[in-house]
Amino acid sequence: MARSNSLVRAGLTRKYFLIISSLLLLFSVWGFSDNLFWDIGQPSNKDPKFVVHGLFCLAWMIFLVVQSALIANRSVALHRKIGLAGFAVALAMMASTLYLFVAIWKGWANMAPFVKANRILFASFAICVMWAILARRKPAWHKRLMLVGTFFIMEPMLSRVFGTAEITLLKDMSDSQLDAAWYMVVYPLWASLFASLFVHDWLTTKQFHPVTVSASSWIVLVLIGVHWM
Repeated sequence: MARSNSLVRAGLTRKYFLIISSLLLLFSVWGFSDNLFWDIGQPSNKDPKFVVHGLFCLAWMIFLVVQSALIANRSVALHRKIGLAGFAVALAMMASTLYLFVAIWKGWANMAPFVKANRILFASFAICVMWAILARRKPAWHKRLMLVGTFFIMEPMLSRVFGTAEITLLKDMSDSQLDAAWYMVVYPLWASLFASLFVHDWLTTKQFHPVTVSASSWIVLVLIGVHWM
């Protein structure tokens, strides 16, 4: 039994990046399911800047799953071969997001704290992706940088997931109750992504990787710091 449990744990840790990237894709599709499936006539689906941005974000999530699957199946050569395509997708997503930021910009002072945080964390995503490309010959750094960079930009997806529950399960709550529920659902979900990487590190190496520690520390500093900006 102990050997069986050990083999299961080894299999899960080896496929951790595939499992977690698939979960990120699921959150993205679930959160934006109204745009994709059941309310495709909404105004944002007719606005090119939102459509292009959404397509590139979805393409990035799919690419992350594909690349993780290739590594999980030890197809390293193919993983490296299509890496340049993923970099192009990341650049396109960055460009579309920057355009979106400029198009809807109403001034830093008018932003809610979590919106300010998203601006900073998007820049953090860009830095992580660039750093990951430079560290592509160091697998332990490369895969963590790609993953935590994507963790940084998950708030909009997680908020949209919460929004689907708001429409169906929480529709009778007051605005203040919904705000409290948002903090109790979105932040723990977001934190659990980073926590999963700590667990993975400990199970595989019995120590925490510098990327795991620094990325988790950074997001805490950002989420706290924006309340004083």
